[in-house]
Amino acid sequence: MLGGSGSGSGSSQAHAQVLVVDDTTEIFAKPLTRILTMGGIKCKTVLSLKEAMDSLDNCKVLITDFDLNAEGSENSLPLVKKAKELGIYVIQMSGDIERAKGTITMADEYLSKSHDQFDFMAIRNKVKAALEKG
Repeated sequence: MLGGSGSGSGSSQAHAQVLVVDDTTEIFAKPLTRILTMGGIKCKTVLSLKEAMDSLDNCKVLITDFDLNAEGSENSLPLVKKAKELGIYVIQMSGDIERAKGTITMADEYLSKSHDQFDFMAIRNKVKAALEKG
């Protein structure tokens, strides 16, 4: 399941290694989460800033979209700040990577938001590397 309840089995949700935050579930979050879980990574997917802020506990990697709604009025800056305070590795995605880089977010990595399976696999490799370090 996706959305507020996350993906995968209920028991893995309590200890998800990766939190994926994106408001375009079908286009981005669902395919990315599928590739991560096929690689043995426990994930939780949420749609909103509020859900994400409430879901950071026990997470090791945060993958978040820069804009968290279609209007662009809610961004992930407060989420990234809280995650970094908790020592979480942050990958920030954006359709407009220059705009995201132009903000001071403290993310560990900035990636262009792509819908390509090969890009999802590259993200999976970055997540695995971050989990192995942590």
